[in-house]
Order: sequence, then structure tokens, then C-alpha cells
Amino acid sequence: MTRTTVERPATPAARAALLVGLVPLAAVTWWLVASAPPVLRLFVDALQGLLGSGTGSGGVTTPVLALPLTSLGAATHNAVVAGIAAGLLARAAPRGRRRTAAGAVLVGVVLAVAAVVVTAWVAQGDAGTFAAAAEDRTAFHAAVALAALAGWLLGSCALLGPVGTGTALAAAAGVLPVRLLDVSLSLVDARRLQTGPELPWIGWLSGAVLVGALLVVGLRPVSRLGWWPLLLAVSWVVVPLVHVTWLLVMGLPPLPWSQFWASLGAEVGGVRSWLVPVAVAAVICVVRDRRPGAGSGGRRTP
Repeated sequence: MTRTTVERPATPAARAALLVGLVPLAAVTWWLVASAPPVLRLFVDALQGLLGSGTGSGGVTTPVLALPLTSLGAATHNAVVAGIAAGLLARAAPRGRRRTAAGAVLVGVVLAVAAVVVTAWVAQGDAGTFAAAAEDRTAFHAAVALAALAGWLLGSCALLGPVGTGTALAAAAGVLPVRLLDVSLSLVDARRLQTGPELPWIGWLSGAVLVGALLVVGLRPVSRLGWWPLLLAVSWVVVPLVHVTWLLVMGLPPLPWSQFWASLGAEVGGVRSWLVPVAVAAVICVVRDRRPGAGSGGRRTP
């Protein structure tokens, strides 16, 4: 006997409750993920000050809301990762209310970015926030806002099913190396990173996220294998696309498209590193699908 569950349409009260809950959650999620590197830097400085090492900044007065803009080299990349994290929140909503959830998350991300940008303008570049001419600051803030919206769009792809979720995770895996390097710079002196090892753990962590993306898509049915190259391509091009977008908005040389192809060439080393994640994901999928009952009795999401 098969039991069929009929999902009731969302009532206005339920939609309002979902909106009220997800808007602040998405805003806080975006801010926390985007500002993690400078927050860690402030924590390390405060800890060094307490220990009397004399290397802390001591007088940092950066407005809290403007912290996502203090990592100038990686602010757009951090905004993308934060947007993906926020966009994935809508996946937890009931199936019939996910469109409402995605809209609520978008409102939260927009409010968070607006609060950060307004705070930075009020601070006018003081204490580590973006200090430059008005037109340059406007372009920089616009680049961060576009990156946040692009991240939300990628995260919201999770509403399309396993392939969409895998795409969002693959994009996160592509941006993660830049993000983790920014975190490392927040914890360790940059000179030590330049003269020391190449931080292989960054590649391993991003590779683990890519494995997760491939596992979400899976190999059953076998046609799912056709989506794997798409996920790898997304992971490959996301950083060059973010960089080119930043150059276009800021109006900086070199020419954006030439820089795009140069960035793709720089990512060739990352292409070789795909072999291990792809092999690991393939082995796990084969083992998982060969388990007794793996191919029957379960309902798969298209």
C-alpha cells in the first residue's frame, strides 16, 4: 500500500513566518561568512595584545558592519562564498515553500550588503576600510554587491535538485582556495606564507568540497555522469569570472578578457588536482550504489 502525501499550499501566515525568520538568518549568515578573515585577524591581534607580544594592531576601530570590506584582495571572493552559504539556506525550507524561502534569503543578503556598504561610506575609509576616491569606492562596493548576488544565485541552484546542489558546492570548491588563503593571511604573517610551504591543506579542503559536490549528483542513473564535467567546469571558471567582473566594474587594466584567459591558464594546475577528487567520488559512488537495497525502495529527487 502506497501512501501519498499531499502538500498543502503555504498560507499567508506561514509565508510571513518564513520570511521573518529567514531574512535575518540570511543576513547574519552572509555577514559572518564574508567577514570571517578580518574577524579572525581582530581575534589574533587581541590575543597577541593580551599576551604582550607587541605585534597586535591594538587601535583597530574598524566598524563591525564594514568588516567584509577590509579584505581588499579577496572581498569579492568572500562575498561569493557568503552568498552561496546564504543561498543554500532555502534548501531547508519545506518543498512547497522554497520559492518564498529563496526570496527571503535574497532580501536578507541585500539588506546585509546594504548595511555593510552604508557603514563603509559613513566611516569614509577609516581604520582599514576601503579608502579611495568616491567613484572608486562606489565601483568596489558595486563589485562586492554583484559578487554577493552571484553567490546567492549559485546557492539557490540547490532548489533545482541534486544537480543544482552539486553546482553550488562545485562553485564553492572553486572559490575556496582564495578564501582559505585569505583566512591564512589573517592568522599567519604573510612573509612566512611567501617563504614557507604552499599550504597543501587548502587544496585538500577544496578537493573535499568538490568530492561532496560530485557525490550529491552521484552516478545513478548513469546519465548523471554527464553532469560531472559541468561541475568541474564551474569549479574551474568561477574564480576567473569573479576576477574579470571585478576588473570590469573597477575599470582596471589589463583588458578583462585577456585577464580571464590568463586566469584560466593559471588554473590549469587546479585541473590536474581534479583527478584525485573525481577518482575518490567515483569509488565512493560505486561502493554506495552496490550496497544491498541501494537501487530500490528509496525515492530519488530528480
